[in-house]
Amino acid sequence: MLEETEGDSDTVEAFNTDLRDLRSMHGNPPYKVLEERSYKLLGPNGGVGKTTLHNAVTDRALASERAVKALVMSLTGSPELTEQWIQRRSRLASAEAPHVVNVLEGPSTNSASSREGRTRRRRTAAFIAALVGTNVLTGLAVAALSGGPPANPDAAEATNTPTGPNIAASTGADPGRTPCLADARVATTNAAAADTNFLLELIWSPACDAGWGRITRSDSKGMGNTVTVTIFRRADPDGSTRQTAVEPDVNSAYSTLIVRSDPTDRLCVVGSISTDGVDSPEALPICA
Repeated sequence: MLEETEGDSDTVEAFNTDLRDLRSMHGNPPYKVLEERSYKLLGPNGGVGKTTLHNAVTDRALASERAVKALVMSLTGSPELTEQWIQRRSRLASAEAPHVVNVLEGPSTNSASSREGRTRRRRTAAFIAALVGTNVLTGLAVAALSGGPPANPDAAEATNTPTGPNIAASTGADPGRTPCLADARVATTNAAAADTNFLLELIWSPACDAGWGRITRSDSKGMGNTVTVTIFRRADPDGSTRQTAVEPDVNSAYSTLIVRSDPTDRLCVVGSISTDGVDSPEALPICA
């Protein structure tokens, strides 16, 4: 697929689909595991966080070069294969204008795109299996083309679509892997603030009695910069339940969950962004 797209009209959608297939062919390892591998293989200046890795395959925008390199290296351990993915991304970057979407929004689906996706998966599987040349990977490629359910429940993260819970809601859990997405809503935001250059939201799930924070830049200058979002209990702002996500090279990110143990407890979210090495002032907390 990587070689064939050089002469074809490659798209960001196809690129992201192929990244998801690459992860599927390697057993759908959890993004936390991929995060640890990326830092081990690429060091502190090359590794990226699990949210960035997740967004690299679920966003409709083109992932950053750093995110693509970290994802492919953590999956394959192959510098040669990683370089081919980076070159493909570079060709797309010069032809496509990425756009920002909700970090918990999945790709749209229809019959035509499903047929195109199946074709891309077949081409990608054949190419990667031939390139790596291992019986294990070939077996995984065949399984990926069979149309059956993924062997690893983390595969639900590949589309970020709430097809059902695969882990229980608990403090520190990724909301995208819990049933909390089913009734999630925005409880409060800083949208009315006139002096901020990012949107801060507290997302709430009544069914889970849990919340998480989300931050989205308004300037779309995620590349080379970071976003930070933190959710905490108002009664214990610096306690062990405090959850923080610091993500580079993205326009939007979300924190892990806090599940309330007291129905009278309030949750609060704060956030900040960096631009060209300068950190913005931290937003005033929003609480609900």
